[in-house]
Amino acid sequence: LTSAIRSIDGLVLGSSTGGFDGLLEFSGDRRVYFRTDPDIALYFEPDELQRVAATVGDWRALLFDYSEIDAVKATVVAVARRWPCVVDDDHGGTYEGAEFLRRLAAEPAWDWRLS
Repeated sequence: LTSAIRSIDGLVLGSSTGGFDGLLEFSGDRRVYFRTDPDIALYFEPDELQRVAATVGDWRALLFDYSEIDAVKATVVAVARRWPCVVDDDHGGTYEGAEFLRRLAAEPAWDWRLS
């Protein structure tokens, strides 16, 4: 993950904190915490698991907690450009990485929390 996001503008890598594996700090006091969760599959429906497996193959979840949406957008974009992924926005939307990138390119102000 670290190598994929080193090029994000304003990024300063922080240390792990609060039960998360790591912290990404951006200019303007913006933060994205990340962690892996080996038990995340328990929270997916069977059809969602099939979609993830079909898109990614053998996979593991990377969870983000963020203070500001533009910081997490930059993080997800960096990951989706480098690896095949499925983005679950935790607000009812699930997107293949390329689909997520297309939507952000078409709607840069898109806020999935309000959709």
